Amino acid sequence: MTDDPTVNMLQSVKHQRNRWRMAALLLLSLSLFGLSWLIIHKRLPTPAPDPVQQAGVRLIHTVMSDVKHHPWGGTQRADALLAVIDQLLQEKRILFTNDIDDSGFTVRGPQGKKCIYIKVVISDNGQFEHLDLELLCDVVFHEALHVQANQPNSIEQESDAFVAGLEAVVAFRDRARPRLFHIEGRPVGQFVLDKYPELSRDAKYQPLATDLNWLWQQSGLQALATQSPRH
Repeated sequence: MTDDPTVNMLQSVKHQRNRWRMAALLLLSLSLFGLSWLIIHKRLPTPAPDPVQQAGVRLIHTVMSDVKHHPWGGTQRADALLAVIDQLLQEKRILFTNDIDDSGFTVRGPQGKKCIYIKVVISDNGQFEHLDLELLCDVVFHEALHVQANQPNSIEQESDAFVAGLEAVVAFRDRARPRLFHIEGRPVGQFVLDKYPELSRDAKYQPLATDLNWLWQQSGLQALATQSPRH
């Protein structure tokens, strides 16, 4: 068996090209990862200082305690939401910020897990002020429903979240539960249809610890017999 210099040279060039190709792919992967990290962190709201976070957590615990002592707090639906909120608090995935327009919203954080951001306002004297307890209760339970939901957002899911928030407020304030929940003088379902025209209806949505017929009745949404592409 003879040693062919030409063959050896070609193999060497091939190996070198493969090494360069692997290095380029690795560099591209690292660049994409870095870009993704920057995009995620750039779009995430800036949290308020630690004392504001700690005060907000204490307020949430106050709300949760009152809800737990109400009969609704012992239902399967409330228990599931309370468990979600408790886990979020333990994992520090409820954050208070002045860097959002809405009272609260849910978004995936840097680790890919859903986080809840809750609005705090800055007063004229530069102090951070939390939402009043009733609104905080509404926001936390509303967003907790989005956190536990696995389906894409829809008119049904938003309605479910608004109903959950209003249920929690009724329990927190120990009020009589209405036959049909309203927001700004409109049934929840109509309010959601007006507020989120970009969302689709979803006849396959699975409400938390209940069914669609119950959700449609509680929100005033018109029932759907089959999947609807648009409302």
